[in-house]
Amino acid sequence: MSRWLTAVADRAEWIGYRVLGGLLAGMSVVIAWQVFQRKVVGVTHAWTEEGARYAMIWLGLVGAALGLRRGSHIAVEYFAGKMSRNRLVGRAIAAAVWVAEVAFALFLVVCGWRLATALMGESSPGTGLPVGVVDLALPVGGGLMILFLAEQAVAAWSRRRS
Repeated sequence: MSRWLTAVADRAEWIGYRVLGGLLAGMSVVIAWQVFQRKVVGVTHAWTEEGARYAMIWLGLVGAALGLRRGSHIAVEYFAGKMSRNRLVGRAIAAAVWVAEVAFALFLVVCGWRLATALMGESSPGTGLPVGVVDLALPVGGGLMILFLAEQAVAAWSRRRS
C-alpha cells in the first residue's frame, strides 16, 4: 500500500509541477501582453486580467498542496517544534495538526465541488469560461492535499510499526 500510494503521489506531484510551470508561464505572457496593449497600443482587454487572476487561483491551490507534500508550510512546523518539548506533546501536536489539515482539505473538496458544479452554467464576462472551471481548483487542490496527507500518515504508521 505504501509503495503504491507513494508512486501515485510522486506522479501527482510531477504533473502538478508541470501544471504550475505552465500556469506561471501563461500568466506571465498574459500579463506582459496586457501591459504592452495598455501602454503601447492604448487598448485594454478584460480577458487578460481575468485570465491572470484565474491562473493565480489555480497556482495558489495546487501550489499549496505541493508545498504540503514538501513540508514547506513552515509556520505550522515552527510552532509545533517550539511547543513540543517532550515526545508525547510533540506527537499530540503533530496529530492535531494532521487532523486539522485533513479537515481543511475535506472542506475544500466537498464545498469546492458544490460551488464548482453550481457555477458551471455561469460564464465569466472577460474570458467566457464557465466560472465552475475556475472553482474546480478548490476540490483539485483539496484532493491533492488528501492524497499527500494519506501518504504522510501511511509513512508515519510504517515508521512507528518498524
